[in-house]
Amino acid sequence: MDNAVALARELGISLKTLARAFQLDVGGIPDNGQSEQDEDVT
Repeated sequence: MDNAVALARELGISLKTLARAFQLDVGGIPDNGQSEQDEDVT
């Protein structure tokens, strides 16, 4: 997971976008804006 985060950071893309690039199913995963909003609430 650390490597995926580092790669996404280096490429300047989200982890969800990176997962799509590897043709992984990202259905049901909230968009980045939604997950950031959830973090602010807690």
